[in-house]
Amino acid sequence: MTLAGIVSGTRIIQTRRGKMAVIMLDDGSAQIELTVFDDVYDRSRPWIKEDELLVVKGRASMDEYSGGIRISGEELFDFASARSNFAQQLSLRCDGKVGIAQLKKIVTPYRDGQCPVLISYRNQDATCQLRLGESWQVTLDDSMLRELRETLQPENVKVVY
Repeated sequence: MTLAGIVSGTRIIQTRRGKMAVIMLDDGSAQIELTVFDDVYDRSRPWIKEDELLVVKGRASMDEYSGGIRISGEELFDFASARSNFAQQLSLRCDGKVGIAQLKKIVTPYRDGQCPVLISYRNQDATCQLRLGESWQVTLDDSMLRELRETLQPENVKVVY
């Protein structure tokens, strides 16, 4: 399962099997306690910050002690790494006002990533969808997305999950 929330607290507990982190996540409607073992915590420590978004892939099980649900985190992601790991495609809509050469200039520095690019192009004569080849898959980056949104307008740039 995958869930996300804002980190509202963290504490470290020493168990018989080693250290374990207990992280409180809040999604605005509820809080849930997430446990991660030492190896996952050590790999993910830079992303576990109070008041920051944390995305968790893990397992849910019944907590016999509390009677509630227990979440065990197996992989943790900050926003940028979650976007890269879970994005299915970058979808761009453009018209004849923005040239393909301009899009190429923006996207080129981010080529050879993992995210496919789909361009829905429309001008006064025709409409088409172009799925760019594998060599044009991009690494999703805040700078690239910001420049695309400035060029195409925010509603024309979508990361599809």
